[in-house]
Amino acid sequence: MRLSEALKELSKRAGLTYKKMAEKAGNSCTTALTTPISRNEMKVSSLIRIANAAGYDVLLVRRHALEYEQPIVIDEAGKKAAAEDGPNSEKTSDNRKEGN
Repeated sequence: MRLSEALKELSKRAGLTYKKMAEKAGNSCTTALTTPISRNEMKVSSLIRIANAAGYDVLLVRRHALEYEQPIVIDEAGKKAAAEDGPNSEKTSDNRKEGN
């Protein structure tokens, strides 16, 4: 799935317009969101902020793994942390940072 398609799906699932996602991610206008999407040039840090604003995490998951591996969660500060309870965990990245 292309980034533009993934963000469109994220918007749909979160029930947020691009404008609302941009605002929640700290951008004052949708251009900050739509221009990088249309150019396929979004920074990872921007993607993380947008995903987090919509209530999602950005995960690194091994393709074609023979056995389950915990995904690696990339938090808002860009630090990597192993997902504590798997991809369907109810813990948020905030809880992981606090050690709860």
